Amino acid sequence: TTDSSGESLVQDVAMHGLSKAGQNHNWVEIWYGGRWHYLGASEISEFDHTWFSNQASQAIEFNEKHGIFASSFRRTNATMFMPWKTAEDGETYFVVERTSSYTS
Repeated sequence: TTDSSGESLVQDVAMHGLSKAGQNHNWVEIWYGGRWHYLGASEISEFDHTWFSNQASQAIEFNEKHGIFASSFRRTNATMFMPWKTAEDGETYFVVERTSSYTS
């Protein structure tokens, strides 16, 4: 995530119910009104109400396969491979665990 004036790219590594293959899904979080909100990347919706809200609410906190993480430009204690890269590329990105924002 960025500071309190920005936006972040978020992903659920294996979106619950999205596919049998456990495909990931990316979307955007926006800082507005003193807190983070999420929006779908390509559809029109209200803050925090998208086609994937139900699936995101089933994510598992601190679970690398079924959690929700936001990429970060800051150094964090967690890193992961992004879907557009592979483990063979050897490149990881700093992330922030965001699951509780979707499950509470």
